[in-house]
Amino acid sequence: MKQKYGYNALPALMIGGAVGLIAGLLGIGGGILLIPTMLLLFRFPPHIATATSMAVIFVSALFGSGMHLIRGEWDWFLVLSWLRVRYLAAGSAHASRGVSAVYC
Repeated sequence: MKQKYGYNALPALMIGGAVGLIAGLLGIGGGILLIPTMLLLFRFPPHIATATSMAVIFVSALFGSGMHLIRGEWDWFLVLSWLRVRYLAAGSAHASRGVSAVYC
């Protein structure tokens, strides 16, 4: 049985704006307010609400990182050393043991 869910654009925009305003004023992540809103008011399935919140976080982090890069606020030595130690060492260690994915 398929579950039906959806939203009207105007209430969703108003609630999203209110969630963003409250989250910004309190200095908290918006997902803590947005996920329960999608679950309770819009009747989204939990996996859809969580995935939507994670997609918003990804896009926000991508643009935020891009702005820091454009403004020259990256410490490249720190970035490269972190990548080298974290991903290359962990990836080679897991690859030598035959693990197909790296969970850090």
